[in-house]
Amino acid sequence: MQMELNGRKEMKRIAMVVYSFYPNDPRVFREAEALIEKGYEIDVICLRASNQTASETINGVRVFRVNQDRDRSSKFRYFSGYLTFLLKAFWYVSRNQLRKCYQAVHVHNMPDILVLSALLPKLMGAKVILDLHDPMPEVFLAKFGSGYGHPLIKLLIAMEKFSIRFSDLVLTPNLAFRELFIQRGCPESKIHIVMNSPVEEIFDEKLNVLTASEEERAEESPFVLMYHGSVVERHGLDDAVKAIARVKDKIPNIHFNVFGGGEFVPRFKEVILEEGVEDYVTYFGGVNIERIAREIARVDLGIIPNKRSR
Repeated sequence: MQMELNGRKEMKRIAMVVYSFYPNDPRVFREAEALIEKGYEIDVICLRASNQTASETINGVRVFRVNQDRDRSSKFRYFSGYLTFLLKAFWYVSRNQLRKCYQAVHVHNMPDILVLSALLPKLMGAKVILDLHDPMPEVFLAKFGSGYGHPLIKLLIAMEKFSIRFSDLVLTPNLAFRELFIQRGCPESKIHIVMNSPVEEIFDEKLNVLTASEEERAEESPFVLMYHGSVVERHGLDDAVKAIARVKDKIPNIHFNVFGGGEFVPRFKEVILEEGVEDYVTYFGGVNIERIAREIARVDLGIIPNKRSR
């Protein structure tokens, strides 16, 4: 990263900006701790959950949290929340820039336009990294069912292109996303893939339990399915619950465990009641990565019930 940004070994201070919770977001958490291991000083500006402090240091990462609700129930609430957080993040980053002089600001989407929080550091010579977790236009197409000709989608594509031009380096988690951004004008040399890989120290240790537990599993043991990730409509958890309702009589020992949070949680819980599968589906909410690793070691099958969308 030093070579990609400016080739200077003295580069030590980096700010991260994310419209999410830390350390709950695995990608942000992993990237921050990887930089800490390499000797960087990392400040994370993020949202604050009800059970979190305004600031703290986690494994060397300094976390500054913004008080703000993350309401995604409508397009207006989406964008008003983004704008409010952008203004607050701009203030945090600018204030810290004058005190510490960042060499880089690592911005995580969504929204893409959060790169503007790095305006002052960029004017003072810092590099800007844009981490495109998801293509924002396609997420909104999937969520709200509009087409590429819709003014909002055109605006999102324009914001994406601007944000990429504003940035010095672009990261994304997979080849499909990289090719999509390149098709929309991102220079190939500017965008690189950093996959969402597991924490080997945690998952290797926990998953070693799997082989032994399989040998001891009795035929009458529950057949356990698991989903972990964001609980949003496009991820199809309502369809998974309906599928459980259809097979519960054929597989009477089936059980579905769900881990994660998101705006679809209330509706997801309603579907569980509507389908009458309260005894077959358990929602655990958001948990830490160590718990996820333990649960994976115990289940029979992981499922990703994504709906068909762009």
